[in-house]
Amino acid sequence: MKAIEEAVRFPAQLATIFKLFGFTCVILGVIAYFTSHHGSQKRGWGKWLAFTGSIMAIIGLAPGTLLSIIYYMIP
Repeated sequence: MKAIEEAVRFPAQLATIFKLFGFTCVILGVIAYFTSHHGSQKRGWGKWLAFTGSIMAIIGLAPGTLLSIIYYMIP
């Protein structure tokens, strides 16, 4: 188990980067979603970007939860 803990480290700087990049993607995705017409490819891209950004922001806000899930999945 010690080898897995050493292999899966999450530095504090990486959490900050995930948080800032995630919030940026959410803002850009929401702007792209609401400024495009229904059925537009840009609208789908905006929804995907906002969803991905929110996942990254959640990981950046709570990296300990992600590491707990990884430790649980890898015996």
